[in-house]
Amino acid sequence: MTTPLVYMIRADFAPEYMDEHHAWYARRHAPDLVGAGFWSARGFDATTSPILWNVYEIPDVAIFSSEAYNGAHRADPFLETAVKHLKGRTVSVYEQLRIVDGNGAEAARYPTLRGPVLASLRLETAAADAAVRAWFDAQVLPRHRGIAGVRSVRLWEQREAHPKWPSTEPRWSVGVEWDAEGAAAAADARGLLRAAAQAGDLHATLAKVDVVTKRYALVREDVFEA
Repeated sequence: MTTPLVYMIRADFAPEYMDEHHAWYARRHAPDLVGAGFWSARGFDATTSPILWNVYEIPDVAIFSSEAYNGAHRADPFLETAVKHLKGRTVSVYEQLRIVDGNGAEAARYPTLRGPVLASLRLETAAADAAVRAWFDAQVLPRHRGIAGVRSVRLWEQREAHPKWPSTEPRWSVGVEWDAEGAAAAADARGLLRAAAQAGDLHATLAKVDVVTKRYALVREDVFEA
């Protein structure tokens, strides 16, 4: 199986527009994208800015130039309105370099993001790639290994980009899946990632930490279960 890329859109919008956006996303936009070749589409909500997180798994960046993808956009009369309501939108495409389960075992395959809660750390560093991987092994994994509620811990890097929208997010990211909001809160999911960002010799900058909760998911089970 090809390792899925993780494609994320983060943004803010006015609270009075939220219900309309979420209904459109579940009814039209996410099904259109999965129909165009995306492997999954998920909507997450945050309590701090950016409050909107759309998280996708895709086979490659070529999908953004496909007729299926662009045709679905052209056929959706509400898409332009939806985009205009978003403020501070960022677009990121991550390659998944490592996926480790809650017990510290390397994933044999690349499982889809099923956790209802996602904790995110994004950061920049001048350190070499090998040093970032070593930091992940020494500072991120031990802090999460064996903690109740951790489904997976993932190391991501932006190596490719959307052809239309360059990313303004940091290059490196850690994503931690949690089984429940209560488990993430009890373990201080934010604090674990902040501590990891400050530890070691990484000298991280632009570190951003968020914890978001899933409200919608559409997954190609034939892709992930085959």
